[in-house]
Amino acid sequence: MITFDRHILSPAFTPNLTYKDSDLLNVMLVGRAPLAAACPPDRPYKTFADVMSDAKQRPGKPSIGLLSASGALLLAVYLQKSNGFELNQIYYKGGGPTVQDLLAGVTDMSITTLGALRPHFSSGKLKPLATTGDKRVPSLPDVPTLGELGLKTYPTYSWWGVYAPAGAPAPIVERIGRVRCLPEGRAGPLVQGDQRQRHQGRLSATVKSTITRVIVLKCKRACISTPLCQVSPTPCHDERGQI
Repeated sequence: MITFDRHILSPAFTPNLTYKDSDLLNVMLVGRAPLAAACPPDRPYKTFADVMSDAKQRPGKPSIGLLSASGALLLAVYLQKSNGFELNQIYYKGGGPTVQDLLAGVTDMSITTLGALRPHFSSGKLKPLATTGDKRVPSLPDVPTLGELGLKTYPTYSWWGVYAPAGAPAPIVERIGRVRCLPEGRAGPLVQGDQRQRHQGRLSATVKSTITRVIVLKCKRACISTPLCQVSPTPCHDERGQI
């Protein structure tokens, strides 16, 4: 199974799941990318710090579109709670509608995946305000990270990983983990297009352990638990370069 970060968040948001995380085995991390904050070009914001300043002056007025049950939602709640401002959170069932309403000016801003926003940055239809990683994105060198703006935050990434059923034979799992990949910065078989520039995705990393701690974020609306993953680098091919 190939999945993305929402898989880890599902138990915190969805009661009565038909599976447990212990039913699955983490095999490898395919890639990761920071999220980005963006707004329509007619909004007065230049960076996310301007959004925070506006929200402090007009609590609950600036709106933010968020994919429900997502890392972006958890980050938005954390930013507000930790930095003392309040946004009007608008929830969406999918990333497509989130970006569509942002383009239409229905919401003042959004935090979502970089891949969904990059084409609109290039066309000038949306304006980047910040990225959520620990370093700037090479393809957006003029866009600061949230940390650079002085906000209390934590690095947040969307990621894509491979899972197998728990109890899968170890030789098969190890063979899957030895995927051949190209040098960092070039697109490998599983990563194409814009993804190759997404914070120099770590194609040669595998997930050695997952849930290591739980951060409990409390706000007026909810108490949400978000698992964090630890990633340990490992060689992605054997000595002969074969899968």
